[in-house]
Amino acid sequence: MSQMMESPPLGHDVETWVWPLNLTQFRNLHWFQQPFIRERGPSSLGAYADVGPRASDDGDWLLSLGGSPQVPIFANGRLVNKASMSLADANKFYHANQTVHVENPECLMLSAQALARTFDLPPSHVSCNLYLSSRDCFTPMHFDATDTFVIQLRGTKVWRIAENSTAPLPLGHTGLLQRPVPPAIRNYAPNEWPTEIPANTREIVATPGTVLYVPRGFWHATETRSDSISAHIHYRAVCWADLVEDMVHRVLIRRPEWRRNAFGLGRNPNERRRAEVELGPMLSQIAEEIAGLSVSDVIGPVECDELDIQEGQRNAVYKRVAQGGIGIESRSAGETKHVRLMASTPLVERAVEYEVPKEFANACLWISRRRLSERFGFDDICRLGLSEKDAEELLATVAAAGIIERVEG
Repeated sequence: MSQMMESPPLGHDVETWVWPLNLTQFRNLHWFQQPFIRERGPSSLGAYADVGPRASDDGDWLLSLGGSPQVPIFANGRLVNKASMSLADANKFYHANQTVHVENPECLMLSAQALARTFDLPPSHVSCNLYLSSRDCFTPMHFDATDTFVIQLRGTKVWRIAENSTAPLPLGHTGLLQRPVPPAIRNYAPNEWPTEIPANTREIVATPGTVLYVPRGFWHATETRSDSISAHIHYRAVCWADLVEDMVHRVLIRRPEWRRNAFGLGRNPNERRRAEVELGPMLSQIAEEIAGLSVSDVIGPVECDELDIQEGQRNAVYKRVAQGGIGIESRSAGETKHVRLMASTPLVERAVEYEVPKEFANACLWISRRRLSERFGFDDICRLGLSEKDAEELLATVAAAGIIERVEG
């Protein structure tokens, strides 16, 4: 007879949330794809067991949560606004049986950090909330632009979840009955909008210890059966279009014509004709500007050490990385220059600084002016006036800083 696995206590780590799956299984089967539901029972709450009022409390436990409280405002069955307030005022609403959201409470910050760390997400796009709801509170059917883990801590809440075939992978949120549908969503969801709860809706009764993962865009509605407290850890999506948009902007503004003031934005026909004359030729050159685009240009260069790139350096071919930048600072005088090498990724920006001979600085500027499609190598750097030894040192330094990367010849 096989031995039944014991449920581990829930903690501030994703591994305990997705049990009995491991992270690889969860990533393959659910992450960004399908809901995950697991009823664990109140004995498995672990690190979250003390979140909420206790029998010995004087009723003001909410005052110790920290974070930013909000009270949702509904009209005609849909959320229309949120009122931000102090913890003291939110406590009054809570005791008056009003739903209260507490954004980024101290008791969930470790959980948010764990989500970002586990799935290598931008920390700025991860947040957490406590939802404090009284009996009979409800949230109408809607979808969000976040991937969300929910841990039910107190009370009972019914979730109704359905796949969204009308606007899959949305970049905004809206309700089933909200009209008109936001234009930004209609941009990629032009079909007839549903007016009824989808037939494939699944009902989940969440009790203390229930863990739920709701992927971005899935329809969901909630109804509170008894006074409820639930922890929510959200990831606000960064899509490929966001990253490519940022990269294209970074590439274009290197040239002064793209930094000029825009005009012709109103109804004046003369201004529009001026815009056509100036902007038209520029638009035709965008493909040339971003030709040679690589993965490193979009998500940032791979970190490496100078020692990792020495072998075969004289025969290597390089290209500039769009996320890299070079600045010649003004603190140095004479025959040396102060050079700052900067590289960005969606997660972090890093920079290194050097005092270098002016020939090195000039070579750095030459590299920074290359288009993404231009290839260069050891011989090109030597032709700038550097010795072979100096050319090797410069290429190794700039590559390690993430300003250039090796490419196939």
